[in-house]
Parts: sequence; C-alpha cells; structure tokens
Amino acid sequence: MKEYDICVIGAGSAGLVAASAANRSGARTALIERALIGGECLHSGCIPSKTFLHSANIYYTMKNAAQYGLPVCHAGTPDLGKVMGHVRSVISSITQYENAEAYQKLGIDVYFGKNHFVSKNILSVNGNELFSKYFIICTGSSAVVPPIDGLEDIPYLTNKNFWDQKTLPVSTLILGAGPIGIELGQALRRLGSEVYIMMRSDRILRNEDHAIAEEMKKILQADGVHFLDNSTVLKFKRENSRIIARYTRNGSEHELVLESVVIATGRKPNIEDLLLEHAGVAYGKGGIVVNDELMTTADNIYACGDVIGKYLFTQAASFYAGIAVNNIVNSEKKTISDGIMPWVIFTEPELAHVGFTEDEARQKFGDVHVLHLDTVFGRLRTENSTKVFLKIILTGDDRIVGAHAIGTGSGEYIQNLTMAMQDHISVKQIAGTIYPYPTFSEIVKKAFSRYLRTKHDSVP
Repeated sequence: MKEYDICVIGAGSAGLVAASAANRSGARTALIERALIGGECLHSGCIPSKTFLHSANIYYTMKNAAQYGLPVCHAGTPDLGKVMGHVRSVISSITQYENAEAYQKLGIDVYFGKNHFVSKNILSVNGNELFSKYFIICTGSSAVVPPIDGLEDIPYLTNKNFWDQKTLPVSTLILGAGPIGIELGQALRRLGSEVYIMMRSDRILRNEDHAIAEEMKKILQADGVHFLDNSTVLKFKRENSRIIARYTRNGSEHELVLESVVIATGRKPNIEDLLLEHAGVAYGKGGIVVNDELMTTADNIYACGDVIGKYLFTQAASFYAGIAVNNIVNSEKKTISDGIMPWVIFTEPELAHVGFTEDEARQKFGDVHVLHLDTVFGRLRTENSTKVFLKIILTGDDRIVGAHAIGTGSGEYIQNLTMAMQDHISVKQIAGTIYPYPTFSEIVKKAFSRYLRTKHDSVP
C-alpha cells in the first residue's frame, strides 16, 4: 500500500491548486482523477464557454460593423461545427501544459479511475488502496437534471455535451436563468438561434442585486432573447427533429416547438460513490459539510471547490484550495470568512459582483449609502458602448461593502473595488488616485469623486 501525506481527490481547479501547494510544502502528494485533468472548468465550463462567447460576439460585431464605420459582413449563418472546433483547439492549447505528465514531473503521483473511501485514512482507486494522513476532496459539481416528463426521450444538452453540437439550432429553450443559462443564451442568440429562457420566478440571476439583474434582463431582451418567466415545463415530446415543450405560465398552458433544449437549472455536488460515510464525512444536498477552516467532520479530511456548495466559481475553488493546504501544513490557520469573493458573468457587456447586494447590506448594517453611476464616459464612447451601470454600497462611515456593475470592462475594474474592500482602502484614497485616461477602470474614480463632492455640498 502506497503512503502519502496529502491525497487530493479531483483534478479540477481546486484539486490542481491543492496538489501543487501540497507538493511545494514538501508533503508526499497524490492526485486522483476519475476523468480529465483540468476538470469542469477546462473541459466544459469556463474555458469553452468564454471561447464560445467570444466567437459569438465577434460574429455579432461583424454583422453590426456599420456603427464603427466599417463594411457589414454578410457571412451567412455560422458553421457551429467550426466554432466548436475552435473551442476544442483552445482547450487543447491549455492541456499541453495542464496534464498528468506535467504534475508527475513535479513529483506528484497521479492516479486515474473510480475511487471511494475505505476508512478516514484509506482510499480505494480501481481496487488499489492508498493510505494518506490527510485528504482534500475537490470533486466539483455537475448539472442538475430535473425530473420532467419526457425529458429522457429528447436529446437535451447540459454544459457537458453542449460543445458536441455541429449545427446551429433554429430555436433553443434554456431552462434556468442563472449565469450558465444567461451566457449561453446570449451567445446562441447572437449567432442566430431563436432563444427562449424559462424560469420559475420573474427574476433572472437571483444571486445578483435586483437592479443589476433587471438591467441585464433589458439588455438581453434588446438582443432578442425571449424570457418565459413564472413558467414550468410540464412535458417534452419528440416529433421527428422537433421538440415540443408543454408548459404552464401564470396559470395557463402553452406549447413551444423547438430544435434544442439546454438544461441549466443548477448544480449538484459530485459525491456519489465516494462512500463518505466510511470516512465519517458528513454531507447534505448542498454538498460536503465543512467548518470555516474547510475541515470536514473527519479531522484529517478537508474539502473545497464546488463540492462544498458555497461559491461555484473557479476563483473560489482555487482560493479555498490554498487555505485547505495551509490549514493542514501550518499551525497558523486561515478561514474562508476572511475572503471577499468577486465574480463575473461574461455576457456582453459583462456583469461583475463583489460583496453584499443592497438588500443584504441593509439587512446587515441598517442604513447604507448607495452610489449609482450610469454616465457614459470617454473610453466607452471610443468603443461605441453605451451600457454602463455601477452601483456601490457603503456603510454610514463610508466603508465599501458591496459593488455591482454592468459594462464593458467591468470584470476587470471590479478588482479595484475588491482590493479596496479587502485591504480597507478608503473612498478618499481611491478618489485621489490617478487613473490613466481613457480606461474602463476610471469609472471607479469618477464614482467616488462624485460621491465626495455631493457629500461635501450637502454639509451646511
């Protein structure tokens, strides 16, 4: 039986960071993966979706080139097979460097195959047992497929097999109005598919600030995306190449004829077949139970990434993986409550988020100041972009506790606000900082400069 100090289960975003960090600490490290090095993010999540979005946005710009003083390109309907070929080429360019051989060269033992716990110190991999003092579970998540009558009889898509498509569907129904549904929906619409996004409520992007989510909904509607709110699918039926969706909306029944259905109704933790109970690890519907130090109910087993169900983002998985390794190898512990988690939804324009929404901030802090900025400034003018919406939430003593933005470049300048929150940088410091002109991030300085002027003018 081979023995290790730290055994990492899952070679996605969290697992690769955890294994690398454990190895650098001097620990004898093993990395176990059931399928592909790089996991969801590389093969069916972040990398393919952002590549697909980029292709869709280029095509959209080509069709609308006249607004930039350029000839319009009449290229016809995109060849989706070639677009997906480009997506695969981008994935391949990364797997050249992110593969089993690369990690083995670092001194990490890599195993592939089905695995499960035998005890809190023993993991079985394809029938072979590995002993480890510590384990870090990083097995990620996968798409939830709802129990809808007739769904198994149609060729539905999730983010896993979406990239296998070869022809652009004339019409697409997307179930779910979260980040995955919104991103894929806009991309498909910009490529020419008629897109319907269905949700049970009247809200899209339920984790976002209400005003920001409503603004994004208007943008997508302007692109031609149809929203079927307060709706539930009752049944799917296949007729030759057509899919018929029978659904109820606001109490009445309707039918929709489609070519494609995409399931984006949420994620579930990948814990099946791990036999966590053999190791004394507690879990629930939301994922593996951990404390603020990412320790599970077994004191030598940690978990991070999507499998704990906290933040389903690559940056969260990577950040928490570093914390988990630190808390195994160092006496000075770190907690996940110390981090302020930013994220971006990569629509065009982008939606960026960090900290509390306005409603959350009012519940926690009571009275708050809310800054709004929707003025189109220099750099956005040069890009012919008119969509900008920045909302910043401050406590009574001007501490930044939340920021939410829609606009070109918002995924980059949100980090100015993330650093300000994390390092307690004041509003005055940001307003007094020189920002190059014209840049997208200049909006952050403008917001705080205007706020301070308004505050000063209001003082008797």
